[in-house]
Amino acid sequence: MRLTPQESKIQMFSSKLTTHSFLLALALGLGCTDDVASDGESANVTTSPEGDATSGDGDGDPETGTDTEADTQSDTETDTGDGDGDGDQPCEEPLTKLEIFLWLYNTFYVDKCAGFVSPENPTFADFPLETDYYAEIECLVFWGLIQPLPNQGFNPEFSLLRAEFVRTFIDSFDGSAQCHKEHPNPFWDVTEEDWYGGPAICGAELGCYPALVDDGAFVPQAPVDGCFLYGQVEANGCWQP
Repeated sequence: MRLTPQESKIQMFSSKLTTHSFLLALALGLGCTDDVASDGESANVTTSPEGDATSGDGDGDPETGTDTEADTQSDTETDTGDGDGDGDQPCEEPLTKLEIFLWLYNTFYVDKCAGFVSPENPTFADFPLETDYYAEIECLVFWGLIQPLPNQGFNPEFSLLRAEFVRTFIDSFDGSAQCHKEHPNPFWDVTEEDWYGGPAICGAELGCYPALVDDGAFVPQAPVDGCFLYGQVEANGCWQP
């Protein structure tokens, strides 16, 4: 039967519409990403392996298209740096005088203080007889490691500067006798004329704090912290033969 021109146009339009609908259904069914014409505009559609439409890589938030907190968390555990890697407290935290002198006592004076009888009258008003570690601190006073000053307390919660510590530390094992006067000074901020200069340079020669030697700075006014005492001095064991 012969079609009129108007009927031919309707048949062609119907055929194109059927083909377009088939291609659209095929694209969505296969989970492909394709530019699909809709109302004269193109829309980029991506289906995830689970079949949900996302704009990310399949690991993100399906609503926002961004990574979730669990996705962005590092796989490596961050150490807070206490010198031992257990994460209890940052090693940059200054140690107290009590902590430092107890370390010196346990490292060098346990045997020397065996049989020591603590005085009934405390040396320091702020460190009385009933205080924990009273005997240990009084023994260090007896050995001259702690110098009591008139009208001043022990101030156990105060910090201690590196300059103050290093002289006491070197004296604890007579380290100066092991050092050589001609050893070069590795620090730009220390001189032989400084009251702490000799011990600081001696500690460098003995290998007590190689990281500071590498930096070329002792930083004498810095408070003693766990990184310095445990991470360098104790870790290197420089007082041992």
